[in-house]
Amino acid sequence: MRDEARLVAVGAVLRELDGAGHVRGAAVAESHRGRGLGRELSRALTRAAMADSGACSLGVTSTAMTAISWPPPGEPALRTYRSRGYEVVHTFTSGPVSESPSTTASAPSR
Repeated sequence: MRDEARLVAVGAVLRELDGAGHVRGAAVAESHRGRGLGRELSRALTRAAMADSGACSLGVTSTAMTAISWPPPGEPALRTYRSRGYEVVHTFTSGPVSESPSTTASAPSR
């Protein structure tokens, strides 16, 4: 997505061997967050991912942070995807237990 000539949101769909689409690398420039671009990008990527097989998945990564922040990393993305019908089906954790980043894989509920 572009704002005039400037790239402000990106994303891709990786096609799995079974034909299901997996949404990858979706991001909105910090300067353009809070304007609904994430919802619009999510809608377009989900539609493209489901085009062949009717199935789609994605992952949301939250990074361990040294400072307390709200919302927690990944929460805005999870809210956006949940509003598109995705639901959390698995949560993965790696690294030291005390400072572990986690990835939440989601799939549409429809």
